[in-house]
Amino acid sequence: MSTEERITYISSKIKKYKDEPLYQIEIETLNNFEILINGFPVYTHNHLLPGTIKLNINPALLKSGSQNLEVKLYPRYNSQNIQNEFLSNKDSFILKMEKTSWKDGSLEEPELIINYELPKYKTDNHGEPDYEKPIDYSKQNELIKNFNFTAKIPYELKGWSESEDLSKVDKEILMNKISNFYYTAIDAFKAKNYDYLNTLYLNADIEWYQSEYFSKETIRKFQSKEGRKGKSISTTKANTTLYEQKMFSQKDSKLELYCDNRVIRLVHSSGPNKGNSAFGYEDIDQNGMKREIFIDLFLHIPKGSKELEIIR
Repeated sequence: MSTEERITYISSKIKKYKDEPLYQIEIETLNNFEILINGFPVYTHNHLLPGTIKLNINPALLKSGSQNLEVKLYPRYNSQNIQNEFLSNKDSFILKMEKTSWKDGSLEEPELIINYELPKYKTDNHGEPDYEKPIDYSKQNELIKNFNFTAKIPYELKGWSESEDLSKVDKEILMNKISNFYYTAIDAFKAKNYDYLNTLYLNADIEWYQSEYFSKETIRKFQSKEGRKGKSISTTKANTTLYEQKMFSQKDSKLELYCDNRVIRLVHSSGPNKGNSAFGYEDIDQNGMKREIFIDLFLHIPKGSKELEIIR
């Protein structure tokens, strides 16, 4: 589909509502972490740079009702860019979830849903910190925390709710299918065949845009862009100012299953990019910094099908 055909088609699928709730998460920490909503990874941070972020989580909310937030906290990197083996009692992690809403073209004052801070001390019988009993994190290399919350949203997405259980698919066949899909997407990206690439994302984009109530102008902005939106991390100063784009190698990657084995993707298996999408590239930005771009490419097999499709 051409850009104009996609914009027209997608716009016809997006419903607008009088009340358009947005659920957002804000995190402050120096540690590495992963945030999952209903088993879907909405953000992964595995880097030396501080992990202060704010993001919308609506694309992982398929319908109104009970939802789950899972936080996985890992050791930070030291000044030599080597990840520590264990968490530290000096670690800090602050998470806030808020609900706001689009009304008459502006966002309402946010309502606090979840407020969590990594505790430093054990609690007494009344739930208050016992300052004589500090918590020892020095032997833990992972800390997992779960929260339940209720979301009220006007839309309902099919998402992965009826997708096939990928754990039941032969691993070798599945790996071959996924590798072929990734290389097809990579070839399209390298050839700058963005109409083909964006058409691969068509159904995924419709659900994403609906969950955030995008206007036709915003849809045009994303669909007219060369390439795909991705998480960007600037790393080190480059030795040259010449622009160069280098796609990530698929050799240092592994399969990760999510959402009760209904969603799968390739992620980097080690190093500073660990846990981030294996679909992406390294380039030099306008400030002469090396930059890494991680592009979402989550796959599923729709119910009754045998072929992979992009779901996010």
